Amino acid sequence: MHILTKTATFLGFLLVLGGSLGEVRGQGFTSHQLERLVEETGIQTPSANGFHYRTAQYKELPVSMAVNHGNVSHVGLALFTPWQRQFIDESQCDFLERLALAAEITDFYGIGIQQYLRDEKIEFLEGCLDDLKTFLNDTTYIFQSTLVDGKTYIACWFTPDVHERFLTLTYPANYHLITGISMTEAENKIYDDILHIRLEDTEQFEPVAALMQRIENGPIYLLKGSIFFLPELNSNRYYVNTGKDKFNLLYSEDFPLETLANLMTGTELENQFSINIKHVKYGYQVDDFEIPLTHWLAFCIQSGCTPYFGVINQDEKTIVCEIIMKNEALGYCHVMKLTASSSSLKTRKGTFQARLNSYVPMSNVKSIFDESE
Repeated sequence: MHILTKTATFLGFLLVLGGSLGEVRGQGFTSHQLERLVEETGIQTPSANGFHYRTAQYKELPVSMAVNHGNVSHVGLALFTPWQRQFIDESQCDFLERLALAAEITDFYGIGIQQYLRDEKIEFLEGCLDDLKTFLNDTTYIFQSTLVDGKTYIACWFTPDVHERFLTLTYPANYHLITGISMTEAENKIYDDILHIRLEDTEQFEPVAALMQRIENGPIYLLKGSIFFLPELNSNRYYVNTGKDKFNLLYSEDFPLETLANLMTGTELENQFSINIKHVKYGYQVDDFEIPLTHWLAFCIQSGCTPYFGVINQDEKTIVCEIIMKNEALGYCHVMKLTASSSSLKTRKGTFQARLNSYVPMSNVKSIFDESE
């Protein structure tokens, strides 16, 4: 018995895995770009984990750094104070600080800094690249970053007195640009990144009763989420009413599709499932690894991804589904096709089989759906 029915046949995702390629990261750095920045500047990097504000200099300009799990995860000119970083997305701070430092290194990108800006679609609407150094000595400017249509960031600094725009630039919401991590590096380190994820206690979200939609006068209530291209691929969640307008997430073998949807879109439901992943990388190279389902979900959600779930096919024994982890802020998706045994839902343990394409740029994801009953 199930309420969620298959209303669309997924013909698949046409994935064009683009992005610049780099060498495998050097030991002690989260990207080859960071390693090069340290080599070119001669900066002495700290060994202690944490954020290190203005702990070094390059050309008498203050430099901030960060270390995570023993690896250098950021190096850049100190444009933002630790206080400012509490209110600004860390990836945006790191990108702008890294860009400012790279601009001080002669021909760091190998094509000249102005050509690099053009190639990466980084455009200064007010002010210029050199004006970033203004914020090294004056932290009173007001910073604002806005993502427009999920595609482009507009970053502005306003004067502290009359709140006029002093410096404005735009740049794409592109994971590889903003993080400085190439496609090859991102794919090669995803397994280690998942293993290092810190599992956090997750309390069940208490939905507002007025937002719940009862399905066909049955026992299941729907909390509608957002959709990815088509309504059949969504972040919907399913609940049961426990009385007095209190709702718990559904987990029932009588409703396998709804249960699987809940499992794949959050970490609240206790389980002992694992995923055997066939990771298809750039150039059709393949890695195989197995991880707990909760680690995969925690990694994606803590990275800023929104989960989307859709049914591809179902028979008496198996359910085949498509899972999209969309990170709008960084412009990428993890695309997973997962096969689950219906019987494993009864015991809350077992191994799902999955194929994964990771860090797929949003601009390179094209979906084809054949609408059918």
